[in-house]
Amino acid sequence: MSAGKHTRIAVSPRFIFLEFQDPEIHALLKGLMREFGSSPSSGRIHITVRGPYYRRIAAVEVERFEKIIQKDPILIQGAGLFSNPEEFVVYIKVWSQSLKRIWWKPSYPIKQFGFNPHITLYKGPDEGLAKEIYTFLKKEDLGLLCHNFRLITFISKQAELFSDEKLPRERHFLELSNRRLVRPDILQRAANVVSRYNKRMQIYQSLPPTLRRGG
Repeated sequence: MSAGKHTRIAVSPRFIFLEFQDPEIHALLKGLMREFGSSPSSGRIHITVRGPYYRRIAAVEVERFEKIIQKDPILIQGAGLFSNPEEFVVYIKVWSQSLKRIWWKPSYPIKQFGFNPHITLYKGPDEGLAKEIYTFLKKEDLGLLCHNFRLITFISKQAELFSDEKLPRERHFLELSNRRLVRPDILQRAANVVSRYNKRMQIYQSLPPTLRRGG
């Protein structure tokens, strides 16, 4: 290498995540992901609120954003559906006025893409199934307030997203159902949506091509 030239060191992008720690909300949403066939990871449910950064994120910086976001609970409500060239995505919306104050995603500026934080519940290539799941969630009209959350930094390509420390251990959402915020059989009914759709598709695929819709 000639004198005076420097090699630029590649820096993995870093992000700030909002991590949901309410154990019952965690159990409910992870349960829906499983029933919809999304194979959720073992980590906690989260959304990206800032990034990418190509520098170290100072702890004092995260603490400043934490103080802002902790002023309001997070509302989880409202189903949505969108598609890209490769897949269909069904999600539930996330809202907080304080969340909007700390939001910074330069690849998706609010002026161009709007402010639409969300938790993905289904992601896959099947448009029909995505629409069935979306219709189901619209009818359920879930409305949950989450008071237990925190901000955490994440480095892209990190081997383990979160350690098991303080990972929500609840496997039920009895309090949510007792407060009538969620019907206790919601996971079974979610599973039924997928099962009925798959059965219809099996019957459809068994028909002669001339009898299929559009054949």
